[in-house]
Amino acid sequence: MKLGQPAAGNQVADAPTSFPPETEDGRPHRTNRGVGLYGSKVFFTTHEAVVVAPDAVSGKVVWKRAVADYRAADYTTMAPLVASGKVMVGASGGEWGVRGFVAALDPDTGEELWRSHTIPEPGQTGSATWPAETWRTGGGAVWITGSDDPELNLTYWGTGNPGPWIGDQRQGDNLYANSVVAFDADSGALKGYHQYHHHGSWDWDEVSAPMLIDAPHGDRTIPALIHPGRNGYFWMLERSADSIRFVDAWPYVYQDVFTGIDRITGRPEYDPGRTPTMESPATFCPSISGGRNWPPAAYSPKTGYVYIPANENFCSRVTAREEEYQPGQLFVGVDRWPRVLVRDGAYAVDGTQYIAVQSGWGGDADYLQWVLDEHFGEETSIPAGGASRSFRWVPNRGRRTTVKEAECLGPCCAEGSAPDFHFAPGSR
Repeated sequence: MKLGQPAAGNQVADAPTSFPPETEDGRPHRTNRGVGLYGSKVFFTTHEAVVVAPDAVSGKVVWKRAVADYRAADYTTMAPLVASGKVMVGASGGEWGVRGFVAALDPDTGEELWRSHTIPEPGQTGSATWPAETWRTGGGAVWITGSDDPELNLTYWGTGNPGPWIGDQRQGDNLYANSVVAFDADSGALKGYHQYHHHGSWDWDEVSAPMLIDAPHGDRTIPALIHPGRNGYFWMLERSADSIRFVDAWPYVYQDVFTGIDRITGRPEYDPGRTPTMESPATFCPSISGGRNWPPAAYSPKTGYVYIPANENFCSRVTAREEEYQPGQLFVGVDRWPRVLVRDGAYAVDGTQYIAVQSGWGGDADYLQWVLDEHFGEETSIPAGGASRSFRWVPNRGRRTTVKEAECLGPCCAEGSAPDFHFAPGSR
C-alpha cells in the first residue's frame, strides 16, 4: 500500500502487505476501493479480509486485524467508514456462501467493538424468512462503504444478493439481503431496514449505500435516503432514529421484472416469466449487472439532480442448476448467465447493419473480457476504458434477437461462433 503526497504526487510512505498463496485462486475483484482517515492513521482493507492501519507519515503499520476467514472466501475491497470514533468494514463473498456483516474496530488498537450480521440467525428478527440452515450461507455481503448520519448516530449500509442466486433454493423473503440496513454507530444494533426486492433471483446486489439528502416531496422536505438501485428502480426512503420508511420508487432504466410496487410498503410484485427458477430459465432486464453496478451515483445541491452511471437496456438470461455448498467454493446455483448487449450498439454502415458488443466495462474490464475470451478461445488485452466487438446483423423475422444469429466479424471470431447475448425490447 503506497501513500502519496496529494500536492506533489510523490510517494511519502509505503505500508507493505502480503497475500497468502491460497488467496491466489481466481476470485474476482482483486482491487481496493479506497482508504479511511482518522487521527494520524490511514485504514485500508486487503483481499485476505484484513484491515491494516499504518501511520500516515511514516507508513509503519500500527496494527492489523483479520475481520473474517479468507479460507471461507470472505474478502475485503471497500474503503473503511470512519464514524463515531470507529473504523467500520464489511466483506465481499456473496457468491461464495458467506454471511454478510459489518464490524466496528477501535482505531487505536484494532480491537473489535461490535459486529452485526446482515443475515439473521435463528431467534433474531427476520430469521423466519430463511428455511432450515440456509441463513448460514445466505450472502447479503457488504462490500461498498456505508453512509453516516452523525445527528442520528446511525450508519447506513447496502447489502448484496442472497445465496445461492436462484430463490427456489431458499424460500422466503430472505432478510436482510438486497436491503439498506441502519446500524447504531455505538452498539451495532439494527435500527431500521428497507428491502428493495425480496427473495432475489437476479444477482441484483443493492450494496451501494444510500445518499443522505434533504429532499422535497409533496409539500414538505424529508430527510431522505436516495438509492438508484441495481434492480433498475430509483428509491426515495425517509430516515429517522428508529425506522426507514418507504416514500416512492420508479424505474430509471428499462425494467421488465416488477409488475407493480405497493404504495405503502414499497414491496414489488414480480412477473413470474421474468424470474429464473430451478425448472425454468428466464430472460430479464436489467441484466445481472443491474440498472447500475457499484460505481457511485452523485447528487448536486446546485441543480437538484442525481447523476447515475446507468446501464440502459441491458438484459440477461439465467439458467439454474443444483448447488451444494462447499466452503471456499463458488456458490451461485447457476449454470449459465450470458452477458448483455448494448441497446444503442446497433448501427448501419453503407446499408449494412452491425451490432457492437461491449467488452470493456471500466472497473471489471479484465474479468468481463475474460467472459468473451473464454467463448472465443483467445486472450485479449482490453484497457479499463472499454472496447467493443462488432457483429453483422442477421434478420430473424421479428423474433427476440440474440447474437447467436449474428455473424461475428474480425480476426477474433471463430467460424460460426458468437456469444449468447440478448437485446432489450425496442433496441432494433
